[in-house]
Amino acid sequence: MSVEVATYQNALHARGVAKLWQRVFGESTGGQDVAWLFRANPAGECVRVVAVENGQVVGHAGTFPVRFRCLGQPVRGAYSVAAMTEASQRGRGVYRAMGEALYAALEAQDYAFVAGFSTPTRTG
Repeated sequence: MSVEVATYQNALHARGVAKLWQRVFGESTGGQDVAWLFRANPAGECVRVVAVENGQVVGHAGTFPVRFRCLGQPVRGAYSVAAMTEASQRGRGVYRAMGEALYAALEAQDYAFVAGFSTPTRTG
């Protein structure tokens, strides 16, 4: 795999992730795009990773933080959103590599859990 998985950096990756979003999910409606998903959050910074090949973003996996109480104690969790890979990268282990990097980052930051729901992609 010639794809590099890295921690998301807004200045470096924002435009590439937005373009990937359009290729994978199509045009956003109602302002609910990648920037909206990862807007400022009082529960903390969003944890995100990207897959890059030849300078182009070909994958993204992100979470935004949420606060919960479990058995009376506050815990920090993450909601998984905007996980996507370029069609040409599917079946090459890119999604798995991003997931491993993302979960390692969440664990290092003492997140208690991650939750998420799948969304179908365009096939054409």
